[in-house]
Amino acid sequence: LYRDSVITPQRHFANHLVKNLDLAFEAVLEARNLRAVEDIKVYKEQDKVMLFNNKISTSRKPRKLSLDWSGPWFITKVISSTRYDLKNCSTDQENLNIHSYYLKPFYE
Repeated sequence: LYRDSVITPQRHFANHLVKNLDLAFEAVLEARNLRAVEDIKVYKEQDKVMLFNNKISTSRKPRKLSLDWSGPWFITKVISSTRYDLKNCSTDQENLNIHSYYLKPFYE
């Protein structure tokens, strides 16, 4: 008798658990990939955007009384679908290689 060929109740239960875990992992990975693709906003050159200002908070100056977004900024160059070069509309200051996570559309 081969020990591996015998299907005991414990082996059947373990196989059932492994199959369910594989299905659960596939579902989570699929949902994660779909959400990641939906969350990315793609901007074009000359679009106006607001830039998240993460440098305004210090221990002496708390964030709650300051503005979180600065702008408007023009997109001067599209590096990739998530990276952009920006130029401030009023001061001509340039920011290079900014991730799209720190941008949001500017509405006039």
